[in-house]
Amino acid sequence: MATCLGFGRQALAVGAQPYLTVLLPPQAYALAEVTVKAESLDPRKIMARVIQRLPRNYKQQDYDADVYACGSSTNFDSLLYDVECFSTFYDAQGYRSAGGGASRLEEVKWNKATGPSKFWGDYHFAYTGSFTNFFDLVDENPMFQARTLKKYTYSLASVIQDQGRETLVIDFVAKKNNHRTTGDYFDQGYTGKLYINRADYAVTRCDVE
Repeated sequence: MATCLGFGRQALAVGAQPYLTVLLPPQAYALAEVTVKAESLDPRKIMARVIQRLPRNYKQQDYDADVYACGSSTNFDSLLYDVECFSTFYDAQGYRSAGGGASRLEEVKWNKATGPSKFWGDYHFAYTGSFTNFFDLVDENPMFQARTLKKYTYSLASVIQDQGRETLVIDFVAKKNNHRTTGDYFDQGYTGKLYINRADYAVTRCDVE
């Protein structure tokens, strides 16, 4: 039996001859139509898709959340104070809320209290325990708005394959550190990584420095 890709089979009886020539009949294989598309891995275009699909990928309704926050202050090598808090948070509007939500402190743990005057410690604790409870990065940060795309430098760091799931890792750097670009004040630098599920362009993790 002789076979070859693109040809039919041929069965012959082999005698005592030292050489044998086998002619196989051509055979065409009809395949289903295949469409090949080239998808750009340009990091800026990836971010544009992330922003475009935010309403589809993130919560639009009310939600409750349990929040853990911690804050510390150092003066060179001296720890001035260190505090942790647990609180509950309720957002009445969900993704793209216009004015935050309501939080309630549940537990406060001072690992190291400040000295005689606790003014700065109390202020920083209030900032950490209340304000950041509803500072959802994807919800509130200008980085996830179309108008700020040109205010960041993006680069594709890697593509991670895990159990059939493809994750795009994007490095980002703010060109200017101001509130309109980063949503925060007094930043000396604003860089990080975004982990994006390629199937639906949802952000699954965000590391910010």
